Amino acid sequence: MIVIGTWYMAEMDFLFFISKLIIGFMFWHTEHHFVDKFISSSVEMLGISFIVGVSARIG
Repeated sequence: MIVIGTWYMAEMDFLFFISKLIIGFMFWHTEHHFVDKFISSSVEMLGISFIVGVSARIG
């Protein structure tokens, strides 16, 4: 096994595999609903970060 710090590559591959399975399962069942929620949440976070950035520059 290749060791990077204290993380084993096999453990990281397993975690990425599980996360891909979960995301794939979510897309398979509720693709449109999930995408709509993801896009709306991303737009909200972009707006919040823009407001915080502008207020930080003003203040």
